[in-house]
Amino acid sequence: DIPTVMMGQVPNSNLYSVDIDNFASAEMAVKHLVSLGHWQIACIVNAPAPYSSATQRFEGYKSTLERAGIPYNENLVRFADFDAQSGFQQMQSLLNSKQKITAAFVASDNVAMGAMAAIREAGLSIPEDISLVGFDDVPLAAFATPELTTVRVPAREIAIYSCHLLVRLIRGDIPENRTVTLETEFIPRGSTREIGRRVY
Repeated sequence: DIPTVMMGQVPNSNLYSVDIDNFASAEMAVKHLVSLGHWQIACIVNAPAPYSSATQRFEGYKSTLERAGIPYNENLVRFADFDAQSGFQQMQSLLNSKQKITAAFVASDNVAMGAMAAIREAGLSIPEDISLVGFDDVPLAAFATPELTTVRVPAREIAIYSCHLLVRLIRGDIPENRTVTLETEFIPRGSTREIGRRVY
């Protein structure tokens, strides 16, 4: 009976929550890469598969490939663990696999920072050799080299909406809708480039 609001969601939970549409936001990111002519698009998921945001972002990646007529290749997918070190390791794994990639969707900016370091260590350039799209738009994304193309998550607004919703619950003002979904925004920067225009 304790009023509770989650920032994010847990599968099969009836708790009130404030979140984004991770699936649609991932689609937006991968669609950008497809529109630039990329077909060999790797994916480094932001977290292990049991996390709901990771699953939704991964499914958004797969859905976009399918709608673009690009065969899904499980060898181009890695699962990170929230931080830059895991992004570095998973990008190294992709590069060492000798799988041909021209772009990567990295479903977390923190993870993407590590992935960028691994690409540079391998003697490759961003976006000349590999285009990169992140997710979150953390403050450092705009100061990366090159600046990171990403999906902006309205973190401050999520916190504000969550607090407002919690106050309503405490006061006994029970909303009918248990989930508030806020909009994300695609932020194009310097880490992606066109290799052949494709109508999507």
